[in-house]
Amino acid sequence: MDNKTTSLPVRTFRFGSRGRYGAAFCGILMFAASACAKTGESDSPNRDPMASIAATATEVVAGQPMGFGKIVLTFVDGEGPVIYPDQTIRVVDAEQRVFYPVVTYQYDKDEGAYQASSIEANFALKGDGPLSIQLVHDQDVLFEESLSSVKVSAQRVQKLRDQWWRALQDDVARFGQVGRAELQAILDTMAFRFGIPEHRRIEVQAKTMDSKSLEDQFERAVKMLLGFESVQLAIHKSTETGGTASNLRRDDASNADMPLPKRRTVRSLRIPDFPATAVEAISHRTPAECFYVRTGSVNNYRHLRRLLVGWGGSLDDVVATSVIEQSTRQKIERQLGLPGDPDELTPIEPHLSDLALIGSDPFFDDGAAVGLLMQAKSTGPLKAILQQWRDHAESQTAGCNRQQVNIAGHAVDFLGTSDHLVRSFLAEDDGFLLITNSKTLVQRFFETGRGIDALGKRKEFQYAKWKTRGSGQGYAFLYLGDPFFQNLISPHYRIEMLRRERALNEIRQLKIAHLMAAGEGNSDLDDLGLIRERYLPETFGQRPDDARAFQLEEVYQDSLRGVPGTFLPIPDVPLDRATRMEVATYQRFASEYLRLWRRADPVAVVFRDEGIDPGSQHLRTSLQIVITPYAEDRYRLLRKHLGPATSRALITSDPPLLYGQATVRMSERTNTSHHILFGIRDDRLDFQIDRGKVRLDDAGTSGLYASSRGFLAMRPGRLEVLKMLASVLLKGEEYVASKPASAPKKSGMMPPPNLLPGGNPSGASAIIYLGWALSKMRPSDPGMMKYASMVDLTNENCIVGESADTRQWTRKQLVETSNHETHQAFLTMNPLHGSKVEPYIQAYTFMQARHHSSQGAIWLDRMGSWFRVPEESAKQRVQTLLGGDLVCPLGGEYIHQTRDGDSAWTSTRWETDSAFDVTAADPQWRFPFLDWLQALRVEFDMSNNTLYATVHLEVADGDRDSAGIPRGVITTTDLPSSTSPNHGLVSKNLTTPLEQVATDWVLGVRAAEFDRGVVITHVYPNSPAQRAGLRNEDIVLGVDGNDITTSDQLREFIRQLPDRSWCLVRIQRGSAVHRYRVHLPKD
Repeated sequence: MDNKTTSLPVRTFRFGSRGRYGAAFCGILMFAASACAKTGESDSPNRDPMASIAATATEVVAGQPMGFGKIVLTFVDGEGPVIYPDQTIRVVDAEQRVFYPVVTYQYDKDEGAYQASSIEANFALKGDGPLSIQLVHDQDVLFEESLSSVKVSAQRVQKLRDQWWRALQDDVARFGQVGRAELQAILDTMAFRFGIPEHRRIEVQAKTMDSKSLEDQFERAVKMLLGFESVQLAIHKSTETGGTASNLRRDDASNADMPLPKRRTVRSLRIPDFPATAVEAISHRTPAECFYVRTGSVNNYRHLRRLLVGWGGSLDDVVATSVIEQSTRQKIERQLGLPGDPDELTPIEPHLSDLALIGSDPFFDDGAAVGLLMQAKSTGPLKAILQQWRDHAESQTAGCNRQQVNIAGHAVDFLGTSDHLVRSFLAEDDGFLLITNSKTLVQRFFETGRGIDALGKRKEFQYAKWKTRGSGQGYAFLYLGDPFFQNLISPHYRIEMLRRERALNEIRQLKIAHLMAAGEGNSDLDDLGLIRERYLPETFGQRPDDARAFQLEEVYQDSLRGVPGTFLPIPDVPLDRATRMEVATYQRFASEYLRLWRRADPVAVVFRDEGIDPGSQHLRTSLQIVITPYAEDRYRLLRKHLGPATSRALITSDPPLLYGQATVRMSERTNTSHHILFGIRDDRLDFQIDRGKVRLDDAGTSGLYASSRGFLAMRPGRLEVLKMLASVLLKGEEYVASKPASAPKKSGMMPPPNLLPGGNPSGASAIIYLGWALSKMRPSDPGMMKYASMVDLTNENCIVGESADTRQWTRKQLVETSNHETHQAFLTMNPLHGSKVEPYIQAYTFMQARHHSSQGAIWLDRMGSWFRVPEESAKQRVQTLLGGDLVCPLGGEYIHQTRDGDSAWTSTRWETDSAFDVTAADPQWRFPFLDWLQALRVEFDMSNNTLYATVHLEVADGDRDSAGIPRGVITTTDLPSSTSPNHGLVSKNLTTPLEQVATDWVLGVRAAEFDRGVVITHVYPNSPAQRAGLRNEDIVLGVDGNDITTSDQLREFIRQLPDRSWCLVRIQRGSAVHRYRVHLPKD
């Protein structure tokens, strides 16, 4: 049949005088200015805007499961409306048959002006009846038309579908970094629903040698010096080494018929001889594979807690602040049944002899294996307080149950929910108590009591304690040893991390399938119905571990692992077989890790309190990071080129805002040392906020503060040293000098365009950026004159900087001085609060927060336009999908406003509807981190086998536990909201997690109590239940002739099974009743 293709006249096209078009840079004024410039006449308020439309076109074709349509408005060159990227044009149809609309804009040549040359609306469509459709922006109907009917054409509908798909992929870029995984799942689900054969995924593209990648390399070099790079590599979650996301999806339904691959181990470092060193008793009760953070007391624990909360809550954030607040601390404390208020910990202080935080992994976002280890002065009173905490947690958590379980011959108190939001073991042994979420950690705790593989017994740990003996009395001690790294790269950990990602993807799929089905009027579909109607693929729920995603009340979870964020700890997940893809992916990861890091470097960190500054009353604290012994092959180049410590140094008379000093050399054989000073000078800036960006008024610069005020000075100056540093820091490779060339002039010393990075470097990466560029220069290379002008080279000094003013300032200010302390390298940051550049920083961070706030509003808008969620439910649906609270980073509240019949999402802290209309920062805005961190100094030194890095901090010691630092739109939460919409079965009572009720270890199943009875939610692979034939969704009716109607009855009957080899389980499957003989394990 022929398709309906119609060129439509525009019935209504008007620009309003309010909202986005009424702001400082409103579209109507720019439209008027454009018209005046062309005609030389004054614009009339009643000027017909239809004159700006050059052409219109529409095409709507019906199809199955849906048809597709497109509307295109093309404007006269230079006369289109101003539409910013964070603005929304809605597609409205009276018949409610339009779905998943996407409106995109094409801009004129000057994209910075955001003047549209065309608007294109693509959408899906149900049915082939009459259609009345409008394009609406604010109060303005830009376009409207009515069609009496829509015809069908399979060929045309496929073409329109492909155009809609391309527009949808472009549209998701407007969401920024908020919910990228969920956006990917939306695209995957829609692609399957509408039969898209191949689609481009939202993945980070391979990095090129641009300024961003240079900054990443610079950061990596710093992390290596601080000992964090090996940790980052070990915990890396991506499947870059070959297990691509598409391959993993195809592998979902594969059989786990392969044994786990052999563990690939990193070679341990040889520990040199050292004097016998006594270590604390609590380290002898810590499993060797655990991270170890000893605070000794509750007061020290609170002190460390405040420091980590100020940085953002993770150990890595001590040296690199994160962007998204993860609420890690609250999540773990609640899961363990610990008080959320640090003051509530005070009662245990008199009964403690020692205290440590331990854990076998740092995967706090998904669910880590962690614990609180205590050495008691008086066990009885201490345990009584812990029991009070647990009683309170039990009473405050719905579905939380208590059970005494036997682990390794010891009675252990277990408190938990079936979804692991609460999961807490309390174990006691010989004056030590452990609260943990991991059964495996409990088993290992008891093993250390028998002297089996305890951290305190290991020679490397004793050596680290001896090497840090001169660090003074610290309030916390962190240690990451060789077994910790070996455990993180083991097959069990790496394969379960792949399966976790599959579980998370399946949960996202199910959430989105429910949203799409409900929006299309199919909310009553179960999982089979969702598969039948192509909302879910046929392989949904078919995973190697037989786990599946499901919804219980308002909570989406995995049948094996529980709720995302509090997943079952990896050591507790049963795993003894793998798929071929999983085995191959592990082998690739292990090979890559061993290539990058052939040996594991133990890392020790001593946290010290350096008192209160008497003038400012700021808290001074320090972290001494000790990598001992370090891998010589990894640090060989740094040791070769980092010069000896000396008191001689370069500095500027007016101290920079941020600066570093180092002494470097071309080789260990040379006697010539080069003193380097690099930094960013403090300066009062003229800037303006224009079209969503903070722009410097400086002429001839990149417009970035760090670039225009960043500098490098070297004495004596030598280009070869810059080239060497670039090779070492960027590539980790030895520098090989190029063939000498005749001395070139600046005009001829430029690299070809394809060799130079794009963009501009930050001040922090100037040294490696310029070194990299200079290493490519040849006398005959043309172009790129600006890079030659960045270097002023004399016999005495080499000065590098983008700005001529900054280079002149450096040249005049540069002096040689003597430091009181001698270090091979150090980095210093002076207070930002009160600095000349502070207004610029406040404006910059405000605009970042404003753009993030807009991204939250876009999510809320798409809940309505894509999934037809009512505005009163939109916020909760976004939070359910993203697994966190949607918060405005400006401190406001998202609200849905209706004006003159049109509606839009906004925030109570927005002064303008668009971030691109903002012309000044909110005067009430304060970037909290700026007030918290007052000063920073980092010192580096290397000996024959030890790397020392000391971080000195001066911070405002306010109470930051509740305020936190706003860094993004989504703040991950711990518990699902009680107001979440219910899409699934209603649970009367969740059973206790079945480790403690014996069904897990005797039958090998998990179950939950629903209205229809006690339902099996998970059957463990190779368990007695699976071998007998029990399946997920089976309803347990009885055991050995005893009727089962509640989870408590099931628990009791399993516990009281007589000592024999089998039991008879009666189940209902569909409408049929079956009986299975389950052979029980001997022990």
